[in-house]
Amino acid sequence: MPQGHRDVTNEPSWGWKAGNDMAQPGRRTVLSLLAASAAATACAPRARDRSASGEDHRVRVWHELPPNEQARSMTQMAFDFGRRRPASAITIHESMVGPGYLAQLRKAIDTADAPSLAQLPDILVPQFAQEGILGDVTGFAEQYRDIFDRGPMSHITYLDRIQGLPLDSSPLVLFYDVEAWDSAGVAVPTTWDDLLKVGTTLARRGRYITDFPVNDIAWFAAICDATGTPWFRVADDGDWQINIDSAQVAALALTWQKLVRDAGLPLSHGFATPQIAQLLGSGALVGHIGAPRDIPALVSGLSRRPSSRQHDWAVAQLPNPTGQSERIVSYGGSSWAVFKDCPSVTDALAFAATCSRNAELLVPRGLMPATNVDKLVTPQAWQFVGSDVVAQLSDLGARITRDSARSPAWQATCEAFAPITRAWTGNAPVSTMLPAVADAAARQTERYGLRVR
Repeated sequence: MPQGHRDVTNEPSWGWKAGNDMAQPGRRTVLSLLAASAAATACAPRARDRSASGEDHRVRVWHELPPNEQARSMTQMAFDFGRRRPASAITIHESMVGPGYLAQLRKAIDTADAPSLAQLPDILVPQFAQEGILGDVTGFAEQYRDIFDRGPMSHITYLDRIQGLPLDSSPLVLFYDVEAWDSAGVAVPTTWDDLLKVGTTLARRGRYITDFPVNDIAWFAAICDATGTPWFRVADDGDWQINIDSAQVAALALTWQKLVRDAGLPLSHGFATPQIAQLLGSGALVGHIGAPRDIPALVSGLSRRPSSRQHDWAVAQLPNPTGQSERIVSYGGSSWAVFKDCPSVTDALAFAATCSRNAELLVPRGLMPATNVDKLVTPQAWQFVGSDVVAQLSDLGARITRDSARSPAWQATCEAFAPITRAWTGNAPVSTMLPAVADAAARQTERYGLRVR
């Protein structure tokens, strides 16, 4: 298997509203609904490549890669691609970066001005595919299947239909301050119980194992996935399993609520914020559970510390679930999604593959290629995390699990979960609110004509 982001973290609903012209919801357990395969056929139009007959080689590309002086730009990527493929006509749309990006994309789709190819958060791919916004490019993408790591490739695949290509792998990992942890007498945890004990020990010393991104529902979902309980799974018979209100998720919610409420774990509203920079600079935040895309903000925050208090940091894999084999999950990754009216699927996928395999475009932005690349170099400013941290993160990304499904009901899940974001510091157990979230996810799944166990 090949070896080895920037996305919206401050937008609980991910800026996308599902259509309202759907059937009314049914019961939590569905006894008679359309088969999942039939629903997939209806929602995933098969892409047609007009460039095959020489008609049209235009590809309009949207992205939200942030400006970075140390990284290649998308404009440079398009120029170089055009030199190698003169018939191609790649146009880069300079979109907004941040919450406004998805709002702009939605407006373009609503006004029949959708791009040919767009960077899309992995967690939104199923909804876009289910609603017929993306094209089924399986036949065109088969040649790339073995190039990309299997976990990230599964994130741009919905109900066995490929909708584009991965952009980055984005493994969920633990960053930690080596010296601060040593002085507190704690070690890298090997179990989830150990990790929570470490968090409590550090909190007693006024230090914190991680911030808690209270508005980023995908973060807590990824934590649950990493402990062996993904919120969504598709069974072999096509039924959807929704585990949001399972006993395992309820217990995990209770534990994290105690860390937030009793141990004072800091709530954050995005990692690249003044609040996080202050916590890093003061030395209070000595760990972070997040993704490689957080490294630039980590570097910026730690630069506030005086030279005498600059410590080495390291990256560790999160503990495996009790009694289970290795489990590495993705958080905050994105993919190149091909839209249904793309004139040249061949050119779009070729350009996407070129971008996804270019370390100079991705790595300085904290994005780990979801494929093997010739040269992976750790930027000099990242050396305090380890001289080979990029290779380490890339290797973890190559081993991301494939058995946790992204759900087309994610938008409805976020909306139902929103009240919980205000409950982590309260006395009412968060776990008692989870059944309502699970029911909302089930109802939306049913609206799509999919079976729910």
